[in-house]
Amino acid sequence: MEDFSFFHNPYFLEEKNDASPKELFVVLVKSTGLFFLMSFVIFFVVNYQFVKSQITAWKGGGSYAALADFNSDSNKNDLPDWWESRYGVPGELGSRRDDPDADQANNLVEYQFGTDPTNPDSDRDGYSDGNEIRRGYDPAGIGRQDNDGDGIYGWWEKKFGFSDTDPEDIFLDGDNDGLSNLGEFQNQTDPRDPDSNKNGIKDGQEAKNDKNQMGIFLPKEEKLPDKDQDGLNLLYENIFGCDPGRADTDGDGRSDLEEIIKGDDPNGSGKITGQIKIPTISLVSPIVWISEEGGEKELKNGLERGVVHYPGTAFPGMPGNAHLAGHSSYYVSVQSPYKEVFEELPRLKEGEEIMVELDFSSGRKVSFIFRVSFSGQTPIYDNRIFRDFEGTEITLSTGWPIGTDWKRWMVKAELEKTEF
Repeated sequence: MEDFSFFHNPYFLEEKNDASPKELFVVLVKSTGLFFLMSFVIFFVVNYQFVKSQITAWKGGGSYAALADFNSDSNKNDLPDWWESRYGVPGELGSRRDDPDADQANNLVEYQFGTDPTNPDSDRDGYSDGNEIRRGYDPAGIGRQDNDGDGIYGWWEKKFGFSDTDPEDIFLDGDNDGLSNLGEFQNQTDPRDPDSNKNGIKDGQEAKNDKNQMGIFLPKEEKLPDKDQDGLNLLYENIFGCDPGRADTDGDGRSDLEEIIKGDDPNGSGKITGQIKIPTISLVSPIVWISEEGGEKELKNGLERGVVHYPGTAFPGMPGNAHLAGHSSYYVSVQSPYKEVFEELPRLKEGEEIMVELDFSSGRKVSFIFRVSFSGQTPIYDNRIFRDFEGTEITLSTGWPIGTDWKRWMVKAELEKTEF
């Protein structure tokens, strides 16, 4: 016999008795309590830095500001009074440009990124706050301040209405002043105003004259020239054989950097020809460039043709983490010679050499030499595979044991030298 007892549950009855006043009161009390709890949680999350500073001051026996004064900025220098008081910053308009810890991040930048203006390395990771900020990394922890890895920090993109998940918006020039969004960010100009400082000269022209209007992210002594504003500094223009005076060396309508990050040849048509060599295990394999739009089908096809450069990771040899994935197939139907291309990775030891060789249509050849820093078995979703990296590294990975997807074998190697 079928059991229809669930229909006797009050929630399934079409007619319900009216709730008593007592029940309504209980519901009202619970709803009110939930409202105040959520309000407190939201307040704490939004004002975390301030609350933290007040607790620190209280523990130290110091005075602390009233909550009502959280946004107070009596001297109009864009630094809240409570922040100036906490770090002993002079309450002056010009103090936002001061850099008391000499880490090349001024007070305004330290405040924006939540770092300590009296400590040059707030997260104690061996990299100064200014160095991490300029290169898109989190100066107060691990990871990037640049979600899409386009060289522009998320808070800046959101401020001016750009996407922090679209790396290609760095090439836009909405105000037609000769500076791309990346150039506007580097020079701290307004991407909506062709003459940010209202002196009658377009921002792009001032940038060409080496007049960085703010200079807070790219100090002149550390800034390698990028005269054509294509996102490649002079070092990489030379490495890849591009014209440092033309943003689009081959004249195909796409900037040099835009092509390189997709594996396209900036000096002509077609793809960059790349291969990876690991002498210790006698491995030589083509590097296959794929797009995010191609999805799983393109990935599988690429794995059968060589080692796949994972889209969205750094270009091999450029700052960041370049991820190369190798096939690990248990399907008999897969006849590719690269079916088990990384099966010998466990033989790699720390300090051994990995080479990435690139050939361009211009005849230019580039070799990046990496040294192994880690080789080992990891969980399938180990976040080190796609981690952000302060320097320049390459990550190799494959399913492990070969023929399964149970775990991963991962190799990390850091750039030692470049030959071209």
